[in-house]
This record gives sequence, structure tokens and C-alpha cells, in this order.
Amino acid sequence: MRILIADDQKHARNGLAALLRATLPGAELREAADGREAEQAAEEFHPDLVLMDARMPRENGLEATRRIKAALPGCHVVVLSIEPAVEPHALAAGADAFACKCESPDRLLAQLARLGFRPP
Repeated sequence: MRILIADDQKHARNGLAALLRATLPGAELREAADGREAEQAAEEFHPDLVLMDARMPRENGLEATRRIKAALPGCHVVVLSIEPAVEPHALAAGADAFACKCESPDRLLAQLARLGFRPP
């Protein structure tokens, strides 16, 4: 399983990586710090899953989601934001799910399980 974590905040990427390593051991993780980097990484890495921050510099996560889903339709994208109002925009951009950063990590893990990403 290949997972791309896209967030402009290093501490957020570190936290997500730690959660994923504990929950989905053996997953190969890559990181991106903005939307353009996420698109490039997705093109090279062909992730099964992208955890995409909605707000990032150079190109926001919603635009990157649109482009990644167009190029890799089998890739699942979960958009993350501190603002719950972003959810309909994320889904309109093609995201498979949305999780609010202000909620418990259990919400994100539930979204991942719904998409088929469960511990072995």
C-alpha cells in the first residue's frame, strides 16, 4: 500500500505519518509540502491513497485533488481541513472522503476503513 501525505505543515505530516505507521504497518509513505509537489509525487509514486490538506501554498489541495483524480482515477483522496465547511467543496473536487482536523483521529481512521484501508 502506497500513501501520500500532502500538507504544508511539517508537524501535521509527522503526526499523520505516525498515525498511519501505527495503524497500517508496512504502508509505504511519501510526503509533499504543497499542491504542486503532491501532483508530482502522485505522478511518480502512484499512491493508493492521498491524505490532502485543503489549504496549501502554490496550489491548494482542492485543485491538486481534481488533477490527481483526473490522472489517477483509482487513487483514493481524503481531504483534510480545520474548517468543516470545506467538505462539500472537497467532495465536489473529487475527494472520496473528508475529515476535519479538529476532530479525533478516529474520524479519519473511520473514513480510511470505509475506503478499504484497514490494518492487516
